[in-house]
Order: sequence, then C-alpha cells, then structure tokens
Amino acid sequence: MVEQQRPATGSRSGALSVIATVVSTVVALLEFLTDLGALAIVLLGVTALAFAGWGLVRSWANRQAVPAAFLVLAIIAVSAAVGAAGDRLLRPEQTVVATGQPGGGLSPSPVTSTGDPGPTGLPSASTPAPATSAPASPQVTGAAGQPTVKRTAKGITLPTYYSMDLDSDAPNWGVVRNAVDGWDIRGAVGVGFYGIASYRDLTYVSGEPSHETCVAATALQRGIEQEKTRAGTAFCVKTGEGRWAWVKITGVNKGSGEVTLDLHVWEAAA
Repeated sequence: MVEQQRPATGSRSGALSVIATVVSTVVALLEFLTDLGALAIVLLGVTALAFAGWGLVRSWANRQAVPAAFLVLAIIAVSAAVGAAGDRLLRPEQTVVATGQPGGGLSPSPVTSTGDPGPTGLPSASTPAPATSAPASPQVTGAAGQPTVKRTAKGITLPTYYSMDLDSDAPNWGVVRNAVDGWDIRGAVGVGFYGIASYRDLTYVSGEPSHETCVAATALQRGIEQEKTRAGTAFCVKTGEGRWAWVKITGVNKGSGEVTLDLHVWEAAA
C-alpha cells in the first residue's frame, strides 16, 4: 500500500515571502508621496505582517530556512514602513508664515493652516507653505568671472515632506507640500535614505558660494544622506530651469524635521 504524501508547503511559504516583500516596497513608496499613502501603509502593513508572521511559523515548523529568512527580512521592512507611516500620521504639523517687521525683515509666526482642502481632504499642494527668511536679494551683480546672481537668502525653513523651487521668485521660494513636479529640493529628515532629496543632480561643496565650483562638480547624486543632513553641510544643486544653486544647511530640528538653509542662486548661462 503506497503511503500518500503530504503536499509540499515550500511553494506556499515562498509565495508569501514574495508578497510581503512587494507590499512593503509599494507602501513605502506611497508613504513618501502622500498622506493617504501613510494610512495605506498602516492598514496594508498590519495585514502583511499578519500573513508574514503566519508564513514564518509554517516555514519554521517545516524547517524551511530560506523562506523563513526571506520572511524575517520582509517583516523587518514592513515594520519599518509602518513605523515611519505612523510617525507621519501622529507627528503634529507646524505651519509658519512670514510676517513683516519694522525695517522690512521677516519673522516666523505659527498659524493654523486655512488652505482649502484638496479632493482627498488633505491640504492642497498649491497652498503656500512655511518658508521664512531674511529679506532676499534678487538680481545681484556677480563677482568677476561669475554669472549674475539671481537671488540670495538666509534662514529659509524647509519642513519634512515640503518641497522648494529654487527658480521661484515667490517670497517663500515656492515651498509646497507633496509637490509632484516643479521642485528642486525636498525636506525628508527622518524619512528614507536622504534627509534632503533632490529632483535633479546635486554635489557636496565647501567654502564660499562659487558658480565655478558648482559647474565643475562631477560627484553627483540625488540627495543628502540622513547622517550628513546637519549644520555646516553645503551643496550645489541644478534647478529645473538650468540654474546652479548653492545651498548651506545652518540648522536641523530633529524633533520637527525642519532644516534651515542659506541659499545662493545664479542665473543660467546664456
């Protein structure tokens, strides 16, 4: 009499590990882009953790080391994504607008956002965001051998999840939340690999602002690593309209996720 064999469970556990990994990757991308994505991470992530945990128990019971290892990695990734999403949903937002002072200076004043909500009930991406600074100096004549300076400013605040348009002539440098395009740098302190992300190329620099240094840069990348997002770090970044901008971090608030920047933007070469 032939003994009936039990169906193998390796394929089922392997499929679970693949599903958990894919879910963790997708929801991590959603979390970076939108608030709705953060909520999706919490909901889908909890579900994925439950299935991954079940699959891990089955794999361990059947002594299947490889699927178990994949599931452990997937559980770690999903847990990290859920934690980041929960932090985003629970972290209070601080909205600041520039208010005039005697002498033309600007100072930050906490206010409650009054922008009309978008279709999803979230703040509209077109609502001006909290950037504050000392008075900017547009159209400054460049030094010898340097292009004309388009604009400079000190003490600009860039919160996490907000993006800045370095080509903008707006008083707040076109800072908005969840911008899809039209931005050059984005605050991401405590979120992902970069503390400041760049839409295009940037490079680390040192010393005083120099257009020549920016143009000659070859070590290009797409952001400032979390550990290097600190006061004193300077970098050049290429803007959407072909200009070079010199940016220096002068302060980082790890609690609120805000970075303070000094900016120096040159006109594009003719």
